[in-house]
Amino acid sequence: MTGAQPEEPTTTVPDFTSLHPSNDRYLLRNLLWCHACDVPMAPSQAPSFLGAPRPRTYHCPHGCRETILRAEIVEERAIAAAGERATIRDVAPLFMQSALELLIRQVRVASNDSDLVFHWRT
Repeated sequence: MTGAQPEEPTTTVPDFTSLHPSNDRYLLRNLLWCHACDVPMAPSQAPSFLGAPRPRTYHCPHGCRETILRAEIVEERAIAAAGERATIRDVAPLFMQSALELLIRQVRVASNDSDLVFHWRT
């Protein structure tokens, strides 16, 4: 009787040669989803106070969330999480959205910006 050897786990390496440039200011457009109503979060800008710059944000278009998400915070967490799965530190900012799209299928947001669930393509 011959025993089958268990297969070694394999890691899929994304083909970063197919990255395309993007000037979109919202890196997680179409990747960030509201957990409550299962729709993509919408990019927006928070109101400006006393002439201060308006921060980039994401919000649920159905109003499920009472608070908006600061884009910088959520995007930094997504980049850090993606960096644990693939080497993306050398990806130029112009190509970062494309790199994230290759790695991430969806990021679901529950009650706050620290409650993110990543669904990976690889």
